[in-house]
Amino acid sequence: MSGRRDGNLAGMADLAGMIRDSELAKVARTLQHMARIEADIARLRDSLARRGAEGDLDAARQTGMDLVWAGQVDAQIRRKLGQLAALRASHEAALSDARRAFGRAEVLSKLSEAARQGKRR
Repeated sequence: MSGRRDGNLAGMADLAGMIRDSELAKVARTLQHMARIEADIARLRDSLARRGAEGDLDAARQTGMDLVWAGQVDAQIRRKLGQLAALRASHEAALSDARRAFGRAEVLSKLSEAARQGKRR
């Protein structure tokens, strides 16, 4: 009976480790997505700054289309900031799930090891 319990603990520890790895991968994917959106925002802000620094009176400025373009870029930045806020909330939830999975994996690993040590005695 003890051998079967040891095997069950080892199997549960392995499963908990896989779940932990899966949860950590979710956190990593969320961080990557956040980084992409932050890079997009930086690129958009940079394009606004570069356009604002140009002093040339071109066709876009003469017709007011530069203001339309700037408004569209601002709208894109706002959308990206909204996406980033949602991702940050998802990131917090993913971190919570990963912490829980990490704790479970750690406990089951220690229980499995203790059961193996007890079996050797």
